[in-house]
Amino acid sequence: MVDLIHVLEYLWKAAYVFSPEGSKDAEDWVTERLLWLLCGDVGQVIASVRRTATLRGLRRRDELPIRAPITWSSLLRQVCYSR
Repeated sequence: MVDLIHVLEYLWKAAYVFSPEGSKDAEDWVTERLLWLLCGDVGQVIASVRRTATLRGLRRRDELPIRAPITWSSLLRQVCYSR
């Protein structure tokens, strides 16, 4: 079971690290990843977040505005596969 509301919250946070808040780029980035999630491709979403962060030159700790000591992939997997 996927908690889409929870996942979307994290995707928007990530999008606003990568693109200006409210921008078309951020909206397109989230939309694309949401479609991947709806198709069941959590791995592609995780890989794309990491890839985007790397291409933008962000350090691992700066990838997302999440302060908890967990990785993006473990967070997404937990949210997407919790029942």
